[in-house]
Amino acid sequence: MTIGKSLQSKRLEKKLSLTDVSHSLKIDEKTLQQIEADNFTGLNPVVVRSYIRQYASLLGLDGAKLLDAYTKSAAQAKAPATQQAAPVQNSSRLRRQHRKRRRKLRSSWPRPKRPLPTATASAA
Repeated sequence: MTIGKSLQSKRLEKKLSLTDVSHSLKIDEKTLQQIEADNFTGLNPVVVRSYIRQYASLLGLDGAKLLDAYTKSAAQAKAPATQQAAPVQNSSRLRRQHRKRRRKLRSSWPRPKRPLPTATASAA
């Protein structure tokens, strides 16, 4: 049995509505519906863990078992969606870009005023 189905069956067994659970836990009804449907997309995983723990304790279920199941399902969902690293740019290209940026910055710096050379009268 999935996380959401076990929470939903226990809630129905205790004859609680989603509105009752929502008010007692102060969690949005739509979020509770998503959790009961095992649809965790778009939800923060840290917050979902907290919601599952609170929901399980309200219903008298073992929250640790449900959290373990959630962790395993989240790990399986992440495994196939591994992203490939971006290709490394050519280092000479990076150096050229860096030099270009430095030159732009240097040209915008205030230049110190140099004293004008004074003409010295040479004694004859």
